[in-house]
Amino acid sequence: MTDRTERELERRVIEEIKRIGYPSETIVPEWKNKNNRIDKEILGKVMSEQTTTIISKVWGMCGPLRDDGVSYGDYLEQLTYLIFLKMSDEYAKPPYKRETGIPTGCNWADMSDLKGVELEEKYKSILKTLGEQGGTLGKIFKGATNKINNAAILYRIVQMIDKEKWVSMSTDVKGEIYE
Repeated sequence: MTDRTERELERRVIEEIKRIGYPSETIVPEWKNKNNRIDKEILGKVMSEQTTTIISKVWGMCGPLRDDGVSYGDYLEQLTYLIFLKMSDEYAKPPYKRETGIPTGCNWADMSDLKGVELEEKYKSILKTLGEQGGTLGKIFKGATNKINNAAILYRIVQMIDKEKWVSMSTDVKGEIYE
């Protein structure tokens, strides 16, 4: 690899690191090898650690839900709905600024700061409203119901999802969550 190609690759890696939320100015120096280039092995380990951490967080919620009577399939379904809403919210903001088709009052921001009964009721309302929409959105949410009956657990899941930047995650990370 030429020096110019290697510098371009490093520039792209640094951009990606910034995009996924890592403070590149503090972490990147640790990732450089003796030639002052990004060490691909270290980068792979750091990205792998991020994947493992997110998967651990997501599956760490499985036990409390199971204890509360929520099945594995229902948990996956609820995760899918919630992550969909969070990603839609991320796509609606810069730098993407996409029209997502999510109606007013049904956005992630409309429920992410709520707690207790307010959160439960808002989530139920959002699922119902989205299920009544036309097109693909209505098909995705048709018949969707909240199966997480413990408001404290729903709050923890919403907060866990809210802390991540789901759009910037690789498909592999999101896929591994469902494996």
